[in-house]
Amino acid sequence: MYKLLIVDDDETERRGIAGLPFFARYALSVAGEAWNGSQALEQALAIKPDIVLTDVRMPVMDGVTFAGHLKKALPSTRIILMSGFEDFESARQAVAIGADAYLTKPLRIDELESALRCAVGTLDSAAEDAYAARTLRERLESVRPFIKERLLRDLLLGVRSLRDKSARAEAEEAELFVPRSKLAVLLLADVHTREADVTPSMMELRDLLSRLCVTLNLSPPVFIHSGIFAVVASLPARLDDEGAFNHLQYCANHMLDAARAGCGRSLVAAISGIEEDEARLNAMYAQASETLRVHAWGTGAYWYAPAEQDAGSAADAIITMAGADPRVQAFLDTEDGMAALFEALAARWRDRPGGQRQEERPLRSASDALVEKAVAFIKGNFHKEISTDTISKEVYITPAHLRRVFKNVTGQTIQDYILAMRMDRARELLRGTDKKMLEIARSVGYESQSYFNVVFKKYCGRSPGEYRAWLMDGSPSEG
Repeated sequence: MYKLLIVDDDETERRGIAGLPFFARYALSVAGEAWNGSQALEQALAIKPDIVLTDVRMPVMDGVTFAGHLKKALPSTRIILMSGFEDFESARQAVAIGADAYLTKPLRIDELESALRCAVGTLDSAAEDAYAARTLRERLESVRPFIKERLLRDLLLGVRSLRDKSARAEAEEAELFVPRSKLAVLLLADVHTREADVTPSMMELRDLLSRLCVTLNLSPPVFIHSGIFAVVASLPARLDDEGAFNHLQYCANHMLDAARAGCGRSLVAAISGIEEDEARLNAMYAQASETLRVHAWGTGAYWYAPAEQDAGSAADAIITMAGADPRVQAFLDTEDGMAALFEALAARWRDRPGGQRQEERPLRSASDALVEKAVAFIKGNFHKEISTDTISKEVYITPAHLRRVFKNVTGQTIQDYILAMRMDRARELLRGTDKKMLEIARSVGYESQSYFNVVFKKYCGRSPGEYRAWLMDGSPSEG
């Protein structure tokens, strides 16, 4: 129903208009009546009528002034003015404020019905236009993610380039990239599958990655082909290389752990170099793709490293040459052949003129860097209450992944490492100071002296007091 507000200082006129029988035919209901423009404006702002039928000459505030205020406050409201005078100036003002009709009194019912019918028609058209516009917006919003994904996929694969004005305009309109940010490409792959993106299990993985990307503030995952998704990470420009590295490592490890826990899939993540020019998106994708190719059968997250790509190319060349000789090929197909080749190749390479032995040039992997940072944090905080969760937040990886990497690199669990560091420090304090046992306990992270005594005796074979006495007896230094 359309709401009608009737404004006239003549109560008989108002009641007569309100009782007209044809209102129902046009889905009109009388929502209010007022006797002057000021009262009408107050009511109109409260009930928001669709049509206002108002007299021109009224006390307090005339109809033209009221209509002018109303048009500013409720521009879609249709206004019909009535006047008992053939007043050219009032008619001119009615046109100026955008009134739908100007009727003279005494009113003719057919003229009033015609004016109301036209006003209702205008409202119907506006409603239809609004519905069409709303439907179009909803449809555009529903396909926007697909348009955005298609554009991002084309840019990653090099089908389109941001150096092209139309592609850049589309990217800006889709808000594809965060202005003034650093970028990296993550490829997440289940290399053991050949499923298409329409299978339920692949859609489950896609949905899981989509939710994670929202949580981690990454672009939605783009399906590349069987088992491989690409994600673009936008990083704040203020982040230095180490901060960007830690954040990306955290994101990759978090997604790998979630995929394993949520979908039972063991994925591998390949991360490109970090760039500031979004036009190099295809180059970053190529870096991540090459990294994925080198580590296709691994697990965990791997960074783009030009040296590794060179190693992959060298391996390809060796395999090509080896395959040309049937005897070599047969040898390499044996159980120990490939291992023997690697050992011989490494020995020949180290012993070449000008060569350097591997131990003289240790390689520092991403895992080494993470553990190095974790160890530094432990050294600075072992005297406090710290846990794997605490350390994982400092190095931006999940606790589960930190435990796994730490054990692989150091050969110890995190808790064993912390315990060893605390016990070493406690022995130093017992040997080199006369601090009380409670002070030493608190210096190495134990609030309870009795608990410290139990842990120390279990680790060192003597209680702290026995250990100090043993040292004072002039016992030989510890082996």
